[in-house]
Amino acid sequence: MKANNSLVVRASALAHRGVANLASFVIARFIESGELKLVFPDHQPERLSIFAVYPDRKYTSPKVSAFITFFKDWLARNLEQEQANFR
Repeated sequence: MKANNSLVVRASALAHRGVANLASFVIARFIESGELKLVFPDHQPERLSIFAVYPDRKYTSPKVSAFITFFKDWLARNLEQEQANFR
């Protein structure tokens, strides 16, 4: 099965329909509860990149700049916590 929606893939894995490659934040509570198991616990998944796309850096509004800074910091804190949960 291939899908562009992680919730659909997670539902399939929860229904015992195969192995899934999902982000830790999508499956964390199911790993903790034992509903899902890590198949390759020592494997580090590919790191993904997130990009902020906007017309021109020179004319970026303060709101957009504030959001980019906020989201960058939020991701760093939350992804670091998620990774710590799976070590």
